[in-house]
Amino acid sequence: MGTGAGNPQRGLKTRCPRCGKEIEASSLSQLKRRVQSCCRPKRGRSKKGVPVLYTGPPLEPGFKATFSRLVESQNATTYSHWRVHYDDKKDWLTRVVDHFYKYRGVCLPWSRWSLRRIYAGRNRELDYANLVGGAKPLIDSLIDTGIIVDDAPAYFKCDYEQERGENNCTVLELLETKRET
Repeated sequence: MGTGAGNPQRGLKTRCPRCGKEIEASSLSQLKRRVQSCCRPKRGRSKKGVPVLYTGPPLEPGFKATFSRLVESQNATTYSHWRVHYDDKKDWLTRVVDHFYKYRGVCLPWSRWSLRRIYAGRNRELDYANLVGGAKPLIDSLIDTGIIVDDAPAYFKCDYEQERGENNCTVLELLETKRET
């Protein structure tokens, strides 16, 4: 039997950001659906911006997540073979789940973030459009894990910067949140 788009050779695994349960799926879209529906109440879908019952530490402004992976150019991922794009999205989802595991269940109705790309060695500075487009899988992973509601301007704002440094990394910092009243 061949391995087409519906039958990948390897399964995908991650942890639910809310409860920590191991989730396994055969495709990225199936993995996203299972992560999103893992701890959802059985009666239906929650409305946008309605936080889930959460008793862990608060996600406060000043929180920084440093990823050892560098945000790549949009040209390197979006316009490449579908499998490269798929693997890029899967990798960012796994890294976000690992970094935000402690904050599982947090849902920020509105937030402002700063994404800083620190590049070193032979890597070069990207133009602004490629930086924003290349960071899209990282932002989509925040949505898929439930940290932010949506990347629409009503729910999310992000400042993008880049600088030369010692090591390649991506720093995501929470600058501001607004709580529902």
